[in-house]
Amino acid sequence: MRDRVAIVLLEVATGIIADKWGRTQTPETLNFIFKWLKEHRASVYPNEFVHFSVAVSHSDLALLESCTDELAAILKESQMTIQKRYELSQTDTSTLWDKLHQVIDSGFEKYITDFDSVYGDLIVEELAKRADVDADRVLSELNKEYPETHWGYEEHFYAQLAGKLRLESAVPRLVGFLADELLYETAADALSWIQSKKSVELMEERFFEGDWEFRLSAAHFIGQNQTAGNRTSPGKALRPS
Repeated sequence: MRDRVAIVLLEVATGIIADKWGRTQTPETLNFIFKWLKEHRASVYPNEFVHFSVAVSHSDLALLESCTDELAAILKESQMTIQKRYELSQTDTSTLWDKLHQVIDSGFEKYITDFDSVYGDLIVEELAKRADVDADRVLSELNKEYPETHWGYEEHFYAQLAGKLRLESAVPRLVGFLADELLYETAADALSWIQSKKSVELMEERFFEGDWEFRLSAAHFIGQNQTAGNRTSPGKALRPS
């Protein structure tokens, strides 16, 4: 019988359960994954195999350079992700901006599954590492107003980037996105990365005046941060009486 306790311990050890909170792999956890896949590949459930592959593909590139042979054990798609990340890491910042806007343009009036949005996520991830990224440019793009009929992904990617750069000045805009059914998850993740008490304060101010979608998203954000042990915590207005 499969040892489910061992599986759970593996997931916790590798940080894949809460990857969005910024946990990263170490040489030890990577070796643990590769050893596990080698010994148990035939019995690993498909969804677990995907989780392990994704965890590996988002590891530090410097770590992955020392285990190129072992990468053959993960999904082909995850191997391609690593290759794309490496290519982006060798790309100058100006070209990264161009590539991001090419992705945004390619997604105009399309569902997020109908264009390569994941490539856009990888570009954002790389831009967030660059010291020469202009925070004012990010905020300017994030704060642009679009008509309700606009069906694009500018706000989606710039919200991600503001979060990964931990731009506290982006918090008011991101809190506003919690009322948007297409942006609330992206905004909640970005606010979680920023980890600002200002987020909760603004939610308190708007909570009972906001619509149902906003209140649901705000409550979900608070729950996520409490679960993850982040420094943000609900104020009086959001605490149960």
